[in-house]
Amino acid sequence: MKKVVLFLSVGFLVLMGGNASAQMMLANTSFETGDLGSWTHGGQAGVHLGADGEGVAPYDGNYAAWIGTVDFQSAWDVNDYTGEAGVTGYTNNYISQTFTVANMDSLSLYYNVYTWDGYEYYEAYDDPAFGIFINGSPVFNVAARDLAMGDNGGLLYTSGWNLFTYDLSSYNNGDEITLMIAAGNTLPAGEPAAYGDDYQSWAYVDGIEIALAQSAVVPEPASVFLLLSGLPFGYIFSRKKKA
Repeated sequence: MKKVVLFLSVGFLVLMGGNASAQMMLANTSFETGDLGSWTHGGQAGVHLGADGEGVAPYDGNYAAWIGTVDFQSAWDVNDYTGEAGVTGYTNNYISQTFTVANMDSLSLYYNVYTWDGYEYYEAYDDPAFGIFINGSPVFNVAARDLAMGDNGGLLYTSGWNLFTYDLSSYNNGDEITLMIAAGNTLPAGEPAAYGDDYQSWAYVDGIEIALAQSAVVPEPASVFLLLSGLPFGYIFSRKKKA
């Protein structure tokens, strides 16, 4: 009987070996808690309930994070959600979280950027309007002009929901990674600070995921069932050998 128990224990550990890695993921990645729990944040950032109709529908689920001065009302310098004045310097509005690499393949998220900086005269502004940082280094950004294409002023532009993916396969197990996502106004060099808040840019983020490396993928229930169903045969084989 000891051999049967050993067979079960070893087999179960082999099948479930990737499960420990799965416990080291980012937390609250779809913001379905309704808040920024588990995230460090600064400036203007929060969580939006899509059902309230005041803003964009989340990519998935009921909630999405927002970053920057949300201004669908074109009030220039007032956040629709909080009533706060705008914050110049897009990296002053951010959410951030640190995680430890454990057999991870990639990081992905969905983003939706909005901007009023659509007029050609303002194309130097909000460049970038949205950025993703890994350990303090920028790895992706969107400028207002990427959305507006120098079209007529006074129009609100949006990127729509887009997928961003970052390769984690080159990192070693145990490496710490800090993900920071920022959005807002960017003031061009030499311009008065007051100009930076006139036309707002902001972003929504949702559906953040980490894909495990293939070697760390947790087996499907069918695999566990096959292991367990083989126990009687292992036991019979052991009994016959004794006889």
